[in-house]
Amino acid sequence: MGGSGGASGAAGTSAIGGAPGSGAITGGGGNPTGGTPGSGGSGIGGSAAGGNGATGGRAAGSGGAAAGGRGTDSGGAGGATTSGGTSGRGGAGAAGGMKGPGGAPGGAGGSAPAIDPDLVVWYKFDEPTGTMATDSAMFGGMARNGTLTAVSPGTAAFSTMARVGSHAVSFAGASVTAGGYVSMPSLQNLAPAALTIACWVYLTGDLEWQRVFHLGLDAATPLKYMFLTTHQTAASPASVRFTISTMGSAVRENIEMTSPALLTMNAWHHVAVTLASGSPYTGTLYIDRVPAGSNTRMTLHAGDLGATDRNFIGKSQFAQDNYLAGAIDDFRVYRRALTAAEIAALPP
Repeated sequence: MGGSGGASGAAGTSAIGGAPGSGAITGGGGNPTGGTPGSGGSGIGGSAAGGNGATGGRAAGSGGAAAGGRGTDSGGAGGATTSGGTSGRGGAGAAGGMKGPGGAPGGAGGSAPAIDPDLVVWYKFDEPTGTMATDSAMFGGMARNGTLTAVSPGTAAFSTMARVGSHAVSFAGASVTAGGYVSMPSLQNLAPAALTIACWVYLTGDLEWQRVFHLGLDAATPLKYMFLTTHQTAASPASVRFTISTMGSAVRENIEMTSPALLTMNAWHHVAVTLASGSPYTGTLYIDRVPAGSNTRMTLHAGDLGATDRNFIGKSQFAQDNYLAGAIDDFRVYRRALTAAEIAALPP
């Protein structure tokens, strides 16, 4: 985020032939011809240093040059010019600062860190209120925002109990009829082959078959779906399980991965699923950035499911499954299988 502008200075007073002032604070004010300038202006025949604003730059008088002002998260704006003046350099910004208009990058890191070109959905869940989860990936120049929905008496809301950034999304799931969820897009066209889904999970309840995410087709026969649950009951002991299927539950496929144990309650855990390209391929389930399960005989991808229309975070498409009791933060979808090193490097 860019810093705000500097404090307003008084308008410069005009006194033709007078000496230009220096060090005026950037802000409102005219461009005087002589006299003491406001907003970094200068008098004819001389140059005056403008004030340092959060994003403001210095201006030059006739024939003068000016350095840009200091920035905060973004570089200072390049210096404005009057007759014969040259643009000032962008001011020094904090790491990752953006370019000031007309100037060079500000400070170390001069431009904002580039978003991974394979990141297709990214919900930071940093909104303080409301029901829209902003997609920060902007893949292909389009935001694929999610929508929070509460199923009374359960809830789905933003919470300051975050793992990354300022907020997370919290679900007060209690049963198969009470909870909340976030809608998300189908991955058929976004990540049809190789895929990574990663997020932080905080569990407040240990409900069977509660979903971290679920993508499926409502009317497909046989059923097609892909999901991650924190508690399956088909194994003993119950464990985290990822499944992708085009045959429904009637046929127990080997297209799944499980971890040996449940996630602990009331603690943040990082979970991720990676599906490589090709067929067969190796899929990997990560818990706390460490491989916790894998399958070397996987063949299905998101594209094999088609245009799924039951796409949720915190909810299953099946009415007999519980809503998630807990919170989700920093939910990411990539159109490639991240390496173990890349999983380990995800923030924070």
